[in-house]
Amino acid sequence: MSYLITLLDTIQRAISKTTFICGDMNINLADTCDTNEKYTLINWMLENNLVQIVKENTRHRVVNTRNGERIETLLIDHIYTNDKNRILKVCQIETGYSDHELISFKFKLDNKVEPLVKTKVRDWRKYTKERLIKWTTKYSQIQGVGPLDVIFQVLEKLAPYRVIRFRDNMGQLVNTRVEKKKKKRNMLFIRYKKTGNIDDLKSSKAISREIKKLVKKEKERSVKLKAETPNVKTFWNMVNKILGKSYGKSTKLMINGNIEVDPLTIGRTFRDFFIGKVLKLADLERKPIILGSIEENQNPLVFTKDELRDALRKLKNKKCYGVDNIPLKMAKDYATLYENETLEMLNQVSKNGMSETWKTARILPLHKKGDKLEVENYRPISNLVSFSKIYEKIVLSRLEQETKGLEGTWQHGFRNGHSTVTAALELQSIICHIVDRGKIACVYSVDLSAAFDLLRVDTLLETISSRTTISGGLKHILIDFLTERKMMVEVDNIRTDAIDLPIGCVQGSILGPRLFTIYCGGLKDAIGAENFVCYADDSYVVIEGSGVDEIKAKTESISKKHVVELHKLGMVVNTSKSEVVIFSKKPIITDVIIGDALVKTKTDMKVLGIIFDAQLKWETHVKMVLSKCNSKLSMLRKIRGKFKMHQFLKIITTQFFSHLYFCSTVWLSSETRWNLKKLINTAHYKALRITLRDNKNIINRDRINKMTKRCTPK
Repeated sequence: MSYLITLLDTIQRAISKTTFICGDMNINLADTCDTNEKYTLINWMLENNLVQIVKENTRHRVVNTRNGERIETLLIDHIYTNDKNRILKVCQIETGYSDHELISFKFKLDNKVEPLVKTKVRDWRKYTKERLIKWTTKYSQIQGVGPLDVIFQVLEKLAPYRVIRFRDNMGQLVNTRVEKKKKKRNMLFIRYKKTGNIDDLKSSKAISREIKKLVKKEKERSVKLKAETPNVKTFWNMVNKILGKSYGKSTKLMINGNIEVDPLTIGRTFRDFFIGKVLKLADLERKPIILGSIEENQNPLVFTKDELRDALRKLKNKKCYGVDNIPLKMAKDYATLYENETLEMLNQVSKNGMSETWKTARILPLHKKGDKLEVENYRPISNLVSFSKIYEKIVLSRLEQETKGLEGTWQHGFRNGHSTVTAALELQSIICHIVDRGKIACVYSVDLSAAFDLLRVDTLLETISSRTTISGGLKHILIDFLTERKMMVEVDNIRTDAIDLPIGCVQGSILGPRLFTIYCGGLKDAIGAENFVCYADDSYVVIEGSGVDEIKAKTESISKKHVVELHKLGMVVNTSKSEVVIFSKKPIITDVIIGDALVKTKTDMKVLGIIFDAQLKWETHVKMVLSKCNSKLSMLRKIRGKFKMHQFLKIITTQFFSHLYFCSTVWLSSETRWNLKKLINTAHYKALRITLRDNKNIINRDRINKMTKRCTPK
């Protein structure tokens, strides 16, 4: 009775959010006997205005008695709804796994049937360069057909769409063999209900057991084949599916208090939200973009075959595509085979500018965190036209030559030989150098909102021209690249109308990172900070001082200049998320003004995924890392039996060691305290013991190192 009340209280909290509440209460409402549990359930149903929609018996089992066999039937499963008009279909299927029937139902959302079962994908199984040459040669003979038209026609021949059937948006492919057995099982069960023949019921149960074995065997076979495939993407898709990270094909969104499933409506909601956020932050009415008079492109850039080949060599073979549906892999193959045609097309773009299609981004919303029904929890991922990426790659090499050194030596993002590790190491080195001399170091961070989306072309050109001189052809390309851009959102293969993007540099572009580093390249000199470390749009300023009052005064002065300079660049500073830590031999807690906001100093701060504590002891960071790693151990134990040892070592590396040793060159050194090293050692060998299935800790560590061929924590 107490368990039932607890269960009802739990369900009660979900009634306001969900339409259907399902469960097996083990209470037979059709029973004539009166029980406290029965009345409790009935009263709960009436108080919440719920209706039970299952009226037939849902328990059918054969019971052996002295007089032979009899069938026992009861109504003990329940489905309740507060809106029975939304029910589309209710069906009961005998499972064979237990003596209960599986109750499934379909329902309407706002009088619209939930989209089911089918999706279209490109079939790349027959694609080869030889077939590409064959078909492009055939279509190129038609007069008046350009290279882009040719490759689009070739795409339909080499990688046509094929339809894949899915079951109820769960991402499970329909197996025809299993489907046939299910139909036969259902027919036998229906016949049993009509005739009461026990043999039909037994046959139905036997087929259910066959189906269960068949499904299990098919899953094992599928995992085995995908685990041994040389295709890295297939392998990791399979691993993510086992780990529960694969998602269904459909997208739902909460709009005006209702759950919306129509892809076009959802896409328009995403589009309006993304563009509305940028326009609100940019405030173009207060500070419009002014380019001045633009001269005609008298000396356009002319690219060479060597530049084209170098660009193609650096581009990855991906199947992503823009609004023209041409994948990067095919565009790259075409450009390799037909260099003259591709080079002529790119030089024409350099002279006359990019077309509207090349300037339109195909946006795919990607869930970040939180509730998937809330539009605020998604970020826009841009897919650009493949040939425009080849064009950007060539332009990037020219841009790097003409703007060398403008990105700033303190910038660690988007630069060769630089990473989060080098940024954290430099910050650590600066702090240690100050503290070792008996002084204190104050580090503050500045949080920017939508930094890439607020990049202004007029400010960028002004920044470049004030520090160096670039050719007129490159200047026209940059103006052309950053202006008159558009975006459209795609949800479940349905695209919205394109909408103008009056500001910003599209994320996902090849030129974008370089332009952003140039855009903020003069920031250090402008604010007068001696120690400045930056990774992309995350910046950290280190201020040296002898006492707390001196530190506070310097921090207030420099941070005020910092915020002013960022505002001049058109950036929006979120001072409420600013963090300040004073590093010294003894902890110091005080209030510091960052910009115009009063911020209380902390004992630690997160820098690019690493927790820096005020004494650089790294205990907080190690505890955070171990907590994250230990939470993955049970999951790794569950999936160990599906993989061979060398395959599982790959999974261990990505799912465990990538967290355990992230930026370890910063915090795990010879000076790290022995108790922290001991914790890291223990965690390290826990994962490897799972690999070797050494549950009782029998194998010693030296032998583990030899068997797994892994480096030791040292």
